[in-house]
Amino acid sequence: MKKILSVILAVSFVVFGFSQTKHYSLKRSLLLSTANSRTKVITNRPVQSKSNQAKGIFLMADFNNGLPSGWTVTDGGNDGYTWEVVQNYDGKTLDGTPFAFVNSDAAGYTDMDEILESPAIDVSSADSVFLALDQYYNSYSGNEEGDIDVWDGNQWVTVFKDTVDTGAWGNPMHLELNVTAYKNANFKVRFHYYNANWDWYWAIDNVTIYQPDSIDLIAKQVSAKPFNEIVDLPRPITFSTKVLNFGMSPITKYVAVLQVLLNNDTVFSVQDTVITNLNHNDIENHVFSQTWTPEQAGTYIVRSYVITDSDAVAENDTVYSQINVIGPQNYHDFIYGFVTYDQDSTGDINHIVGIDPSTGDYVAILDSLSLTDIFIAGDYVNINGHNYLLGVTFDNNLYVVEDHGQAYNLGTLPNIDTNAVWVPPLAITWDSKNNNVYLVYLDMVSFSSFTQKLFKLDLNTLQLTEVGNVAATGIIVGVAVDTNGTLYSLDLADTLATIDTSNANFNVIGDIGIDIAYIQDIAIDRATNTLYGTLYNNTTKRGELYVINTDASLQFIDSIKDEITLSAIWSNMYVSSADKINKPNISIYPNPASRVIHVTNAQGYNLQILDLTGRVILSQPIISNMQLVTLPNVQSGLYLVNLKGKQGQFTYKLIVR
Repeated sequence: MKKILSVILAVSFVVFGFSQTKHYSLKRSLLLSTANSRTKVITNRPVQSKSNQAKGIFLMADFNNGLPSGWTVTDGGNDGYTWEVVQNYDGKTLDGTPFAFVNSDAAGYTDMDEILESPAIDVSSADSVFLALDQYYNSYSGNEEGDIDVWDGNQWVTVFKDTVDTGAWGNPMHLELNVTAYKNANFKVRFHYYNANWDWYWAIDNVTIYQPDSIDLIAKQVSAKPFNEIVDLPRPITFSTKVLNFGMSPITKYVAVLQVLLNNDTVFSVQDTVITNLNHNDIENHVFSQTWTPEQAGTYIVRSYVITDSDAVAENDTVYSQINVIGPQNYHDFIYGFVTYDQDSTGDINHIVGIDPSTGDYVAILDSLSLTDIFIAGDYVNINGHNYLLGVTFDNNLYVVEDHGQAYNLGTLPNIDTNAVWVPPLAITWDSKNNNVYLVYLDMVSFSSFTQKLFKLDLNTLQLTEVGNVAATGIIVGVAVDTNGTLYSLDLADTLATIDTSNANFNVIGDIGIDIAYIQDIAIDRATNTLYGTLYNNTTKRGELYVINTDASLQFIDSIKDEITLSAIWSNMYVSSADKINKPNISIYPNPASRVIHVTNAQGYNLQILDLTGRVILSQPIISNMQLVTLPNVQSGLYLVNLKGKQGQFTYKLIVR
C-alpha cells in the first residue's frame, strides 16, 4: 500500500506537472465521399452583381512578408525581447500565416514595455472608421497588460485593454472597434504590452483600418473536422467556413460553396443556400450539408467562397486550406518507441525510434516531431488492410505517425474527467480480433482518490463508450491485446493483469518482479503473440526492454538508452473479423502459390498485389467470376492481395514460393 500511494503521488506530479506547471521540463523554447450524381460540380465562380462599390481600406497589415513598411517597434528593455514577426510559435499560428508576436515567456525574468506602432494615415474625410484585428492574448499572472491604443491627433487613447485570455491558437479573437470618434489626418494604432515579467505572450494579425461598405460578406476561414492534416481512414470529413459580415447592412441570405481539388481536378463540391441574420461584425460558422471521405492519398486543396447580392469586395470572399491525406504505412521489423527522457544526454528526444526487439538497439531514428506535448501511449491499428501508428499525447490529442516521423492530428479526444481535475489517457491499444480500439483513463477526484476506466474509441467520430471501472492495483501505464482478444495491462504496482473487455473486470496474473516507474508502454507482436515492455527500471534508473510472459515472468533483452512512453509493433493482421463478416465469398488459391493464382467470385473488382513496403507489383481488373492471374517474377515471401469493388475493399495475405 505504501508503494501504491507513493506511485500515485509520483504520477500525479508527472501528470499535473504538464498541465498546471507553466514551465515544465519538457517545454521547448521554442474531407472526405466523392460527389455523387446529384451533386452539382462547380468549377467556376458564379457571377454576382456589383452595384455597391467598395469604400476603402486605409491600412492592412497581415505580416505575411515581415514587418510592413512604416511600422515601428520600441524595445522597452533594449534586450531584443520585443515585438517581432514570426512564422509560428511551436508550430502554432492564428490562421496558418505569419503574425506579430511579443513573448514574455521567452524573455524570462525581464520587465517588458514593448510597443508595435503603425504608420500615420489620413482618415479625416472618412464617414466612419473601424479598426479590425485578430489576436490571441495569453495571460499568466494577470498583472501583465496589453493595450490597443489609437492616436486621436493629440494623444494616445486606449480603445481596448487585454488583461485576461482572449482567443486561442487556430481560433483567434476577431476584434472590430468603431474608432470614428478619433479620426484625424495622422491617425495610427499601437499595441502596447507592459508589466509583463516571465508571463505568456500576445499574438496579433490582420490589422485593418477601414471604412465599412454597405454590403461586404467575407469568408474568413475554411476548416475540416477532423483537422486539416488527416489520414486515409474511413472517416467522413465535415467542412465548415467562417463567415463575417464586414458591411454595415444586415445580411439575410447568402450562398456558401465548397470545393475539394486534387491536381486541379474537382473531386468534391457542395453549394448551400444559407438563410441567416448577420448584422455588422457578426460571425457565423456555416457547416456544409454534405461530407466527404478521401479515397486516395495526396495533397488536396480546399476552396470555399461566399456569395451575396451587391457585395462590394469580391477579393475577400474566397479562402483556401490544404488537406494532406496519407495512405498505408510501410512494414518495419522493429518496435516503434517514442523517446521522452534522454538518458544519455545526446539530444535524442521528442521523436520516434526503431528498437531492435532482439537487442534493444536503436536501428532507426525518425524525424523529430513538431508536437506541443509528448506521447504517453500508442499502438498500431489496421483498418481496411492499412496500418497506422496511433499516438496519444498528454494534451489529449490523437495522432497518426507516418513512416518518416511526421505526425498528423486526428483530433482531440473527449475529456472524461467529471471533477475538473485534468488527466490524459494513460494507455491505448487495438484489438485485432474484434477490431476495437481501447483506452484507459484516470478519473481523479483528488491526488489520492481516483478511478480508472476502460473505454472503446470510435475512430470515425473520436467518441468514447465506457466499458466500466478497472479495479487495478496501481496506475495503468500500458495495455495490449493479443490476437485471441485478451487485453493485458501493466500498472505502476508492477502488476501484470488481464482486463475483461465486456465489463472491465481486472484479473491479476502476478508481479513482474521489477520496480517500474513513471510512464511506459507495452506492445504486442501480433505475428507471434509476444508481449514486449519498454520499461523504466526504478532500481537501475534506466530504460530496459523485456519480453513479458503470460505468467508475469520476464525475459530481459537489454538496456535501452532512454525512457520510452510509446511502444508499438507493426501489425501483420490484415483482415479483421469485421471485414470477414461483410466480405463476399471470394476465393484466392492456391496459397502458397508459385506462378499463378485463381480468383473466384470477384468479377467487377480491381486486383492489386503489393509487397510489404506498399509497392504495387501487379494491378489488373477481374472481368470474370473465375479468373486466372499470372504472378510477376518476384522473390519468395509474404504479399498482399487487395481487391476493391462496389462492396468495399478487401485484403488477403498471399505467400509466394
